[in-house]
Amino acid sequence: MFPLPELQGSSWDEELDQELWDVDHKQNLRHFQSHQSSATAISWSQQLLSSGSALGHVLHLDPRAAAPVVGAARQEEGVCSLQWSPGNEWFASGSTDGHLCIWDGDITGVKRSHQPITTMKQPSAVKALGWCPWQRRVIATGGGWKDGQVRIWDAQSGSGLSSVETHSQICSLRWAEKKRHLITGHGLPYHQISTWSWEFPSLSRIYQLTGHSCRVLHLAVNPDNTHVFSAGADRRFCIWDLL
Repeated sequence: MFPLPELQGSSWDEELDQELWDVDHKQNLRHFQSHQSSATAISWSQQLLSSGSALGHVLHLDPRAAAPVVGAARQEEGVCSLQWSPGNEWFASGSTDGHLCIWDGDITGVKRSHQPITTMKQPSAVKALGWCPWQRRVIATGGGWKDGQVRIWDAQSGSGLSSVETHSQICSLRWAEKKRHLITGHGLPYHQISTWSWEFPSLSRIYQLTGHSCRVLHLAVNPDNTHVFSAGADRRFCIWDLL
């Protein structure tokens, strides 16, 4: 057993095993067996690391334990996005067939269900998802090229709250809590970053940023919500001002 550092990262090697790194000291803390297929998404929940695979498996790992696997779930198709809710009550997994599954956060409880609490469906893979930080039951998803819609859902009831057509593939998504904005990263045709204002029931675009030449694969917002970091398939990393 060992305490986890404040800065930590996870990666997979060529044999599909998982590695835990201390990012600050560039030190490999632990190496353990993971999925039998490619790991496609990860999310931290306090001391637990959850990861999803191309075969639809979700593993919950406690890196401090001798036997790190402390819970598991399974969806029918491959996992392409995964995230714990801010209060760790639920975790959400998005699949390649367009299903968004909401699971009970009590992953080790004796009464734990092996089925999702709620399941929603969109026309294309759920490549991007994100829980709203200030409304615990609300989650946003982004659709692929055949869909192109940003959707806001009530995770408990499974009902749709808002949606907007972007005419673009949505590859990444983040909320900026202090701005009360939703930020999306896109693919074809413009590879833009869009900022949205959500005031139920309307979802309105405020502005967009352009500079990537390929899909915007990852987004991150700094703690005071003044900047957004983007990483694209064009191998470019950008830092933008949030207005």
